[in-house]
Amino acid sequence: MILLEPNRLGRLIRERRKQLRYTQHKVADAAGVGRQWLVKLEAGKSTPPLDLVIRVLGVLDFCLHVVDLHARGMPTLQPAPLAARAKQREGDGDLRQVP
Repeated sequence: MILLEPNRLGRLIRERRKQLRYTQHKVADAAGVGRQWLVKLEAGKSTPPLDLVIRVLGVLDFCLHVVDLHARGMPTLQPAPLAARAKQREGDGDLRQVP
């Protein structure tokens, strides 16, 4: 499966966990993360560190595979220019101006 939206990762993880009949507690313990962290990941409400995501995927017998979408002829996301992204993040309070 190719994921082009971050929140789809959480749904994929939740679906796989349920398919394997694992509880959130079991997956969290096996991956070395907290259950609440996993709840947020499954709900798409967090931006988790990649190393933790990879550990959770491993518990579910998944792996992370990076694909060059251009080489496969797949549609890609059109990222906003960096300046526009920074301005949006600044407006959201994510970036602070340093004097």
